[in-house]
Amino acid sequence: MKDWECPRGALSRQPGALAALHCAVESSLPPLELSWRAPFSARPAKETSWPISPSRPRSSRPQSQASTTTGSVAEGYRRRRHRHLKASPGEKQLVQAYSVACAEQGFLPKSWTGSVKSIKSVSRVLDLSNSLIGDQHVSAWCAAGMFHKDVEDVRLAATRLGDKGLTAVSQVLSPRVSHLDLARNAIGNAGLLSLVQSKSVSSIRTLNLAGNGLGDRVCSSLCEHLLQAAAQLEKLSLAENLLGQGGGVAVGGLLAGSVSVRVLDLNWNYITGDGSVGLFKGLLQNASEGRCQRLDLSWNSLGNMRGVEAAAVLASVLRMESPLNHLDLSYNHLRQSECQLIADALRDNHTLVGCHLVGNAALVDPDGYVQVDPVFAVPTVRKPLPPYLTGKKVALGGPPDPGTLHPERSAAPSLLGVRAHRPRFITAAHKMQIRSLFLSLSGEAGQVDAAMVAEAMRAMGMDVAGMDVDALVDAVDMEQTGLLDYGAFCVLMEQCWFKHAQKVHDDKQRKELQRERSDLEMRSSCWVCESWQLAELGWYAQATTVHAFTDLDGFKKPIALTRRGPRLFTASRMLPPEEVCVVFEVDGVLMTDACLPSAELEQGVPVALVA
Repeated sequence: MKDWECPRGALSRQPGALAALHCAVESSLPPLELSWRAPFSARPAKETSWPISPSRPRSSRPQSQASTTTGSVAEGYRRRRHRHLKASPGEKQLVQAYSVACAEQGFLPKSWTGSVKSIKSVSRVLDLSNSLIGDQHVSAWCAAGMFHKDVEDVRLAATRLGDKGLTAVSQVLSPRVSHLDLARNAIGNAGLLSLVQSKSVSSIRTLNLAGNGLGDRVCSSLCEHLLQAAAQLEKLSLAENLLGQGGGVAVGGLLAGSVSVRVLDLNWNYITGDGSVGLFKGLLQNASEGRCQRLDLSWNSLGNMRGVEAAAVLASVLRMESPLNHLDLSYNHLRQSECQLIADALRDNHTLVGCHLVGNAALVDPDGYVQVDPVFAVPTVRKPLPPYLTGKKVALGGPPDPGTLHPERSAAPSLLGVRAHRPRFITAAHKMQIRSLFLSLSGEAGQVDAAMVAEAMRAMGMDVAGMDVDALVDAVDMEQTGLLDYGAFCVLMEQCWFKHAQKVHDDKQRKELQRERSDLEMRSSCWVCESWQLAELGWYAQATTVHAFTDLDGFKKPIALTRRGPRLFTASRMLPPEEVCVVFEVDGVLMTDACLPSAELEQGVPVALVA
């Protein structure tokens, strides 16, 4: 469940005083009679009705009501949250500790029910991803004991985590943690230094640092520390981190010295020149002693500088029958000569079962062979810098600085302060619109039902078809009355609007990306990604020679069937999970299998017969 955020201007914070809820903000609206309660309609034991008016000054409240100690503030939040969540004793204790930690640090706790409901004393997974709670609240949860000793999987992606938050997490991280997701945050030098120096780094098997804009220097020092401390690291993601030549050399050194890394994701970087050559040299050393099985280098610039040399080193890796079984080189500006080196090396390779070469001067056919032709290359130029880096100086090469992660260099200026622009799906205008809809629909009753919620969703442009509005209302209606007050209505609408806006944004980005890609990438011949399976083509009848043609290659390449008996011919072939059309050539005559369903093609396809 998404984090609830109070409408802007709804809470007034005064040192040592209760936060007063002001719902009527327009001077034109009549005064509202509201009860002092939590936004989730979790009322305290004794309600005190306060008439709140837009024109009433905040200081006009009686002094006895305005002066409250910090302890009573924390107690009030604990009492309301416990009644709303109906949590277990362990969860109550955790929320109590969190509220106290927030009160001690001088900020309000967040009513994020999704995290609290997913936290249990015996849970091995801690998922705070996409919560955007920030360093302060992450530190408060750390102080509350959220990262208990049984947690093995920590997911902190897109939490607005910075150096302070990661430092707090590293100090309480359990040595049993094996999976750590830190993608799409703002992590810098100091945070990574605290992580690689913690005791838990030795047990981490999966580390996701994608989308943090680390840069070459930070990546170099990170790889150096991981090589020394992370002996069990199996999966590492450094995608979208602005890695150039220095970053490629550093990752190559990590591959050369590590015998545990199995999966490495480096997509959407700027690796080229010395970086690509150094990376493949490290992979070459890993091929003899290491276990690297999957390597993603899509959307880099391998062919821009020293492309032939890099392709030659990669060809040496492929000839060694290395453990590598999946390789993605899509959109790397590889020319015909470079692709030919890879194609020649793959002819005798029997371990690589998945390969992507879309966007280069070659294509992988359904049989897994590389067909080199410049017509396959997509006419593109070097990837432009992201909009948020326009006008900024970016170093794509140069020698790495291995001292970036050292304490005395932790504040060194680099690309750490440059972060990707991420849209705000819920703005102040959306919150005001939600409030206006509630006032117009609720009327004097001050509550709305499921039908009114559906009407509000349609008014905001959300698609209600196929959505169980009643179930959504029941999820936030803790009193099970079927009616929602202002606070619960805001929570539900903000959750639904966030999912709707995020889906629209993702669909838009996906369509834009599809316009940049060729049609060949929409359906690749990768046996791994497309879940191809070994199938057997058979023909049972009296014949001399039998060949099969499939629509995977446009009925161009014949597949010879081997005689297995007096009337049985078979052939094994890797086929995708979807339906495949096949036609047989039996003694020079095209025929279809009577036991299989048949269909007519819209247009005739020429078939070159073997006989």
